[in-house]
Amino acid sequence: MRWGDSMSEQQNVIFKLDKVEYGIDILQVSEIVKMQAITKMPNTPAYMDGVINLRGSVIPIVDLKVKFNLERKEKDGHTRIIVVNVKNMTLGIIVDEVAEVIRINNEQVDDSSNISAQINDDYIHGVAKVDNRLIILLDLEKIF
Repeated sequence: MRWGDSMSEQQNVIFKLDKVEYGIDILQVSEIVKMQAITKMPNTPAYMDGVINLRGSVIPIVDLKVKFNLERKEKDGHTRIIVVNVKNMTLGIIVDEVAEVIRINNEQVDDSSNISAQINDDYIHGVAKVDNRLIILLDLEKIF
């Protein structure tokens, strides 16, 4: 389902970067793992943190904070890697914390044209208003 379809509803994994909440379509998430040792790779973009070995599979790891030009912080016990499938590729994204999984319907989503986020507008599907919270819904297809 795509945002904009009438009466569409989608489950989203909600995570935080610098206390801001973001959501990604749960259908693109294969698993969420604790932070682990990352092997650095030479000659890769700054946002590519390296690779991990996840049960025998080598998974490239992206630091979303670097990709979005946010300030890096020390990884801690809340830091997670969300393993996602995007464009027939599996990769992990580092987030400060995974909060929850929630259903968001189309009526809760506004376009992103009037928010002042540091990240590229093309990366954003929209902004969901859930209770008293604003959640930035990301379009992983456009980020990667």
